[in-house]
Amino acid sequence: MVLCVHGSKHRWGRLGWICDVAGLIRVYEGIDWELVVHRAEALGTRRRLFLGLYLANDLLEAPLPEEVLQRVWADAGMKALAKQVREQLFQETEGSSELFERSMFDPFGVRVMERLRDKAWYCVSMVIIPGMGEWRLLPLPYLLSPLYYVLRPIRLAVKYGRRMIERFL
Repeated sequence: MVLCVHGSKHRWGRLGWICDVAGLIRVYEGIDWELVVHRAEALGTRRRLFLGLYLANDLLEAPLPEEVLQRVWADAGMKALAKQVREQLFQETEGSSELFERSMFDPFGVRVMERLRDKAWYCVSMVIIPGMGEWRLLPLPYLLSPLYYVLRPIRLAVKYGRRMIERFL
């Protein structure tokens, strides 16, 4: 479950993360799948778990019990999410794009979550939690680092504000 949450957080940007899930499934044959799914449901991470299992099974033929596969395939948005991950994994890019830009204009992070509060926190965190862009823009001493929380929304508004307004209009 932890591997699947981590992979989903990073939009399954590395094939190695899917290999890790497939390898774990192959090595630990006695997984209590009912318990794993139950815990994922309790934590609100079922869709992220299912996406990781779907990708491991689809891309690397990781063996999953039939009842688990049926539950994974029953999630209506799973095929679209997996298709998006596959396309992203195997497309060539000239450079790495910033995580915020990919996430803000393509709401993968929201679609992979099932609880409303998790979706809301994800959206808020994308806007307020500082990242490399703020640290590169303005290196601050440790005592002034809380200012990054003020700087981030301003930097994002300047960088993406026009594009977001055009997209939503």
